[in-house]
Amino acid sequence: MKKLITLLALGIWGLNAKAQVPAALQAKFQDTLADMQAKYGFKGLSAAVYYKNNGIWKSAVGLSNSSTALNPDMLIGIGSNTKTFISVLMIKMQEAGLLRLDDSIGKWIMGYPNINGAISIRQILNHTSGINSYTNNASTWDSVNMDLSRIWTKDEILRKFVSAPSFAPGANWEYSNTNFIIAGMIQEKISGKSIQQLIRDSILTPQGLGQTFFPPYETATIPYANLWSDFDGDDVLEDVGAYDSPGALPKEINSFADAAGALVSTAEDNVKFWRALMNGGIIKKSSMNSDLFRWSGFGSPSSDYGAGIFKIRMLGKTVFSHGGTWIGQINENLSDTANNINIAVLSNQDSLQNEELALVVAALYKVALDYQKLDVPELANVTGQSLMLYPNPARTHLFVSGLPKGEKTIRLYDMMGRQLREFATLENELLHLSELNFSSGRYILEVRSQETVQRAMFDLVE
Repeated sequence: MKKLITLLALGIWGLNAKAQVPAALQAKFQDTLADMQAKYGFKGLSAAVYYKNNGIWKSAVGLSNSSTALNPDMLIGIGSNTKTFISVLMIKMQEAGLLRLDDSIGKWIMGYPNINGAISIRQILNHTSGINSYTNNASTWDSVNMDLSRIWTKDEILRKFVSAPSFAPGANWEYSNTNFIIAGMIQEKISGKSIQQLIRDSILTPQGLGQTFFPPYETATIPYANLWSDFDGDDVLEDVGAYDSPGALPKEINSFADAAGALVSTAEDNVKFWRALMNGGIIKKSSMNSDLFRWSGFGSPSSDYGAGIFKIRMLGKTVFSHGGTWIGQINENLSDTANNINIAVLSNQDSLQNEELALVVAALYKVALDYQKLDVPELANVTGQSLMLYPNPARTHLFVSGLPKGEKTIRLYDMMGRQLREFATLENELLHLSELNFSSGRYILEVRSQETVQRAMFDLVE
């Protein structure tokens, strides 16, 4: 795949003023996002990070079109991350008693060439069905390119573009977009509703995800980013327009992705979805353990696949993920449940491998993990410093003795490692606790200079 040349101009959308993520961490995220955009030549990058219990940081760098900066509230396709939504919806239908994941698909899907009705729903969700991906068929894209504005149906896709199976059901693992076209068809037949309405009613509306849509069947209420793709094969990306404005790429093309990859969203909404899912806010935690996290068994030591979700190793930690690629857009996500970190990154271009966008996710993840080193275990180690705090316990004020000379940063943390306040200096070495409106409890004061890092604990009492 080709890489972009260095951009002549960059647009940077500033830090999220509403976020409660510590200012120092926001700045590190912003610098990292800009550095990765410049290093790899992404046309644009939109990112969001949920860090512990400190809210969401979001930002965007690069371009929407040649004269407009990319905005973090612009819509970009999430591609195959749609599969996670479809899998979660299927599990919710099982919880409601409408189906079982071990049911055979032949109960609802019959008469299609190269599709074995004995395959289970679970096997289509974890890609062990052996059904060939319709996007791998040599005739697929010739048919699509004949009329980019055509609305495709699931029935047409299954009848025209599914080649012979790759292996017997359950014998191996192979990623197949056809699996999720089938999943969407089953969900529609059982419910009598369209897949887009099911996703909205079951996931988007209850979770307050107002920046996620299913084009071409839903009309977005916020603008799309312009998308960039090499339409004429000259190894140069062209601006093919946005789905909500005239351009070379009409939104009807998304009907060919359908339940396998049609959703568009923002990085912020993506982070909210993954956080809600992993916290047990969409499906039951018992369903997460028995179905979402029921791994195929064909994964490598560093990766495996459950129901529309990857379990991977990143920076030495086990995290959950699903990315996606579609025409002019690409997405990668990360959910670290152990450390309460969720990251989503979108780019408004194709021509890059998901691995390159995953490098952006990894870079932001490293920033979060490095910052987290300031968490309780390290902060609690307060022996041997020269800072002196008194009175301790304190009520209204705290004297701080032993401050280094020159420039320094003074921060207050709670015992969960969350940064509460930051100061450049303390006048007369006095911290006015009564002005901070903190509740009673134990806190940590940190003082950083170029040469030293000093910490001390104190108790605040009423």
